[in-house]
Amino acid sequence: MKLIPACGFESVPFDLGVLGLDSAFREVDGSRLREAEAEARFIFHSSPLRYGHGTSGGTLATVARLIEFGDLTDSRSFARVAEPLEIAQPIGLEARRSRDGEWLGPLMPTPFLNPAVMALSSQRLEEGPGGYAPGFRYRESLNLSASLGSSLLGKVAAKGSSALARRLDAMPRRQQTPSDRFILAALDALAPAAGLGPRRSALDSIDYEIELRASSSSGLHGKGKVHGKGHPGYRSAANILAETGIGLACDETLPERYGVQTPASALGWGFADSLASAGLHFEIEVGDAVQA
Repeated sequence: MKLIPACGFESVPFDLGVLGLDSAFREVDGSRLREAEAEARFIFHSSPLRYGHGTSGGTLATVARLIEFGDLTDSRSFARVAEPLEIAQPIGLEARRSRDGEWLGPLMPTPFLNPAVMALSSQRLEEGPGGYAPGFRYRESLNLSASLGSSLLGKVAAKGSSALARRLDAMPRRQQTPSDRFILAALDALAPAAGLGPRRSALDSIDYEIELRASSSSGLHGKGKVHGKGHPGYRSAANILAETGIGLACDETLPERYGVQTPASALGWGFADSLASAGLHFEIEVGDAVQA
C-alpha cells in the first residue's frame, strides 16, 4: 500500500517539478540535483479583489490545530515520520525581492510543508537508489507582485504574510501572549466557517504557474515551469488527487515503493505526462535539452 499525504497543489507540482530537474541532470551528465528554487504565481482572470475568501475554513482550521499542537518548522511533524530529516536551508518566511525586483512572500497558508516533503523525497529516493546530492537545498516563494498585478500591493501582501507566518511559527514554542490570542481570534472571526470556502465560480477563474531554477552537483544549471489549471487548492488539487488515484490503481509502471511516500518517490517523473489530464503541464530544460 502507498500513502501520499501531500497529494494536491501541495506538493505534486513542486515535488515532481524538482524531480524532473534531477532526472534531466542525470540524463545529461549523471550529476545529481544540488539546489532548487520554486517561485509560484497565481493568474487571476479578473480582479483578485472579486474572489473573496481564497482559502476554505477547513484549511484554516487545520493550520490552527498545527499551531496549537506542534512546531510548524519541525519537518517530522509534517512528514509524519520518526526519523530525522535533513533540511540544509531553514524554511524561508521573510518577504524579499526577486532578481527582477518583484515582491516575494511565503507560500501561504502552509509555507512549512513543501520543504519537508522535498527532504523526505530525497530520503525516499535514496532507497531506490537515487536521491539528490548531499546537502540538497530547496527554497520556495509566492510572487505577490505578479499575482496581484501591482508592485505596491505585492509589497504590502508580502510583508503582511511574512509577519503573520513568522508570528504563527513562534506561537507553539512559547506561552501565548495576549496579542497572539488576539491574532488567532481575529483569524477565526474573519475566516469562513469549516465547510465553506471560495465561490464555485472562482474555482475555474484562477490558474497558476511555478517557475523552477536549479543547479546540479557538477555545476549544470536547469530551469522549469509548471502550468496548473484551476484554483490551486480546490480545483487543481481535486483533479490531481483523482488522476493520482487512477494511477495508483491502474498504472503498473509506477515505482515499487510502499508505505508513506511523497509524490516524487511514489509516482516517479514518468507520471508527469499522466497529470496533463488533471490540467498540470511540466516543462524542464537543462542546457539545450528540453523535457515536456
